[in-house]
Amino acid sequence: MLKGYIRTVLISLGCGAFIFFIASFINEPVINIQFFRMLETMLFIIGSAGFFIYAFSKNKVLNVVYQTIVMVASGIIVPMAFGIIEFSWAWLISTSLAIGVSYPIARLVMYKIRMKNLKKINEKLSANKEE
Repeated sequence: MLKGYIRTVLISLGCGAFIFFIASFINEPVINIQFFRMLETMLFIIGSAGFFIYAFSKNKVLNVVYQTIVMVASGIIVPMAFGIIEFSWAWLISTSLAIGVSYPIARLVMYKIRMKNLKKINEKLSANKEE
């Protein structure tokens, strides 16, 4: 379990480093080391919470709800804690809506792709059994 947790967190942090790398080419004055620290902290929280949510709960719908809550909360609290963004209602609402809508849709798309791939694998296995 510890190995899986470490792997999940390292993948999350690596994704953050890649995002920072790409974003630094797009908007160099805004993307600084403070932004990188904020991004890595946020992804550490999200990766850790995601690992424990999906490891200990079998209800897929609740897992998505819990993970969405963690993502919205960290997307709001962590940038304010690092002084990247100051509080405003418009920012709070837009962040909540963007994450709250995009994450469940992304999970649904990922689930559909996974089911399609599993169906192909099952078809190949059944074809091998018949031979």
